[in-house]
Amino acid sequence: MRNPGQMNKKIEIIAMDFTRDELNQEIRKEVVVAKVWAKVRLMQSSENTKNYKNEGSHEMQFEIRYRKEIDKTMKIRYRGELYCIDYVENENEADKFLILHAKAIEEGDTNVNRNRF
Repeated sequence: MRNPGQMNKKIEIIAMDFTRDELNQEIRKEVVVAKVWAKVRLMQSSENTKNYKNEGSHEMQFEIRYRKEIDKTMKIRYRGELYCIDYVENENEADKFLILHAKAIEEGDTNVNRNRF
């Protein structure tokens, strides 16, 4: 049994939409798909030094009520930070809750697939 009071953090699910400008160039635009309540857990956090620069990364788990439009191409905005969804887990295939496994997107992160966002 779930305690709905644990879903007490507001997150935004973001997708990219493509439009055309007056020069017929393709422009990517953020679209907020949903603003939902979530249970947020820090799964892993690490910090290291690369090229004399401190770099940190963290993996989060966001638990939300089931929504069928959520997929791996979307991002999550939580407390002003963007997270790249790595995996969408439909818990027990029951269509009641989704567990979104995500990693923080750091400024200048070269490991993020830019075509997805």
